[in-house]
Amino acid sequence: MNRFSCADLASILLVLSFVLVGCFGGKKAQQYSSMETSTQDTSVIVIPVTIVKSELEKNINDNLPSVLYEGDSASEGLAFRASKRDSITVDFSNDTVLYNVPINFWFRKSLAITSVTGQGALEVSFRTHFVIDSLWNLNTETQISAYRWIEKPAINIGFASIPVTPIVDYILEKSKNQIATSIDTLIKEQFNLRQTMEETWLELQQPIFLSEEYNTWLLLNPTGLKISPIRNAEDSLVIKAFATAKPRIFVGPQPPAGELMPLPAFENSEPEANGFALRIKTSVDFEEATRITRMNLAGESFDFGRRTVKVEDIHISGKGNQLAVRTTLSGSYNGDIVFVGKPEYNLRKNKIRIEKLKVDFSSKKKLLKTAAWLFKGKLKKEIENSLNAYLEEYLTDLYTELEETLKGYELAPGIVLTGSLGEVELSKLYVSVDAINFQISLEGETKVSIGQ
Repeated sequence: MNRFSCADLASILLVLSFVLVGCFGGKKAQQYSSMETSTQDTSVIVIPVTIVKSELEKNINDNLPSVLYEGDSASEGLAFRASKRDSITVDFSNDTVLYNVPINFWFRKSLAITSVTGQGALEVSFRTHFVIDSLWNLNTETQISAYRWIEKPAINIGFASIPVTPIVDYILEKSKNQIATSIDTLIKEQFNLRQTMEETWLELQQPIFLSEEYNTWLLLNPTGLKISPIRNAEDSLVIKAFATAKPRIFVGPQPPAGELMPLPAFENSEPEANGFALRIKTSVDFEEATRITRMNLAGESFDFGRRTVKVEDIHISGKGNQLAVRTTLSGSYNGDIVFVGKPEYNLRKNKIRIEKLKVDFSSKKKLLKTAAWLFKGKLKKEIENSLNAYLEEYLTDLYTELEETLKGYELAPGIVLTGSLGEVELSKLYVSVDAINFQISLEGETKVSIGQ
């Protein structure tokens, strides 16, 4: 059976965040690479959950028994049975579900000296109203709203005619509570909202291990969870679930969970906009940047007129608000040279670029006496190009991976997340000891379809 639970909301959050980690997580490191929560904007994810009418009908027909009610009243001299005649149909009206239940009924009525039996058919309409209280308990109330005859029996004994309507009214009065209770019980069994919400809220606050290869962890840091009023949309019900969070990505050992927050009280609220607006704190780890740059440049030789140097090693680290590239050379110059530069955000191209690397003052003072010729040539430019290519690959992979995921991600059998990605923006750029840190802002549309 296919149904949407709030655990699927957690899955959606993890799906979107996991794609980011796949592109931005970095490789193995010994220290955390993260940003302080106080500098982060709040993420909002709005997920329209679509419950298809045909799927709900199938669910009810598969789970309600064929015999809806049977009883025997000695005081009335009446035995009766009500059973499903045909498939139950469903319709929607705001926060109310309407059921049309075709029923075959059979009865045996005791008379003074004999007994008679009769049977007929009618269609009974039930109405289920949904209410969620402040503790996230889903309460339903199902009642009979009307009935109409499909086959009305008439029983005649000689010159006497036994009225059937009072008998049917009696059967309905006795059976309606049983049928309504069966519907309410079925709904509660299939969707224990409070338990699901408590489990989900606790799960969202735990560190999530995403990649052994990359040694990457995610803390979602949820701050709120709300559900919009139920709305009709053609042959389906639409509920907008939306969460607010301040997700953080960590590279290194498992980060500690914060103080566990209790599940917030239920609140009906309309989101200000559709789709998602993710603000993810992430970082380009210097250990990984060192590995990539070392792979591109180690062993390469550079000519400076009649002089040649070979790159033996490269190490990248943070130095104040700049990154420092320590380059070990051999050949016409044997020793280290340190280039420093500040990552800049190119608003027009929406890219992080490292340009205008300069020789660090401590290196420059030494080189002015022995190897001033190193200030010129391709070495500095090649280091810039390698770092910029690495950063650009990060952003390209992010967009591609997230677009592919949103084409259709199956959360569970019959429950599919689809969407589209809009703008990707970068902001809050700064350098720490072990990483280039920034905030990724993602916006787009999402939809969860059930039973399509």
